[in-house]
Amino acid sequence: MAGTGHDAVSHTALSNTLRSLLAGGIAGSLAKTTVAPLERVKILFQVHNLPVSMMQSIRHIVKHEGVPALFKGNTAVCVRIFPYSGIQYVAYDYCKARFFPPDARNATAIQRLSAGACAGVSAVACTYPLDVVRVRLACQSVGGAHPQYKGIVHCLFKISRDEGGVSGWYRGVVPTLIGIVPCEPA
Repeated sequence: MAGTGHDAVSHTALSNTLRSLLAGGIAGSLAKTTVAPLERVKILFQVHNLPVSMMQSIRHIVKHEGVPALFKGNTAVCVRIFPYSGIQYVAYDYCKARFFPPDARNATAIQRLSAGACAGVSAVACTYPLDVVRVRLACQSVGGAHPQYKGIVHCLFKISRDEGGVSGWYRGVVPTLIGIVPCEPA
């Protein structure tokens, strides 16, 4: 039996959603990769005593660790963008269906804020461990001892083993969740 019109609509909607998610993921990855050296320097300024200027810091990193060191933690950022966007998109649609009236154009600001906040919290809750990994990889000492972490999986394993299991992956999540609520309206 041939598919119904509903099947064709569902297939088209799924196809459009996947294309949008892929395009958003690629755009986000490119944007994050472009600013990765600045992000790394910013994090190192926050946690280490680096030379005074940004350019001196970049030269110092390149001299002691090589150009790839400017991108430490960026893989975790890029890996996080795809699931974050997908979860946020799906969660927003789910919440919108629960909070909005049948005609979504009549949704109130509170309904839109609630759906956006739920979507943001859902995405953060699912992808926060990759944020922790990103910061840990980016903060490894410049020109110092051997790196503590060899990559994303190694970092997750060590945190789990040494810092109380999976709960170590979520260190600092509460302030992040509180901060995401007003930042994720529709």
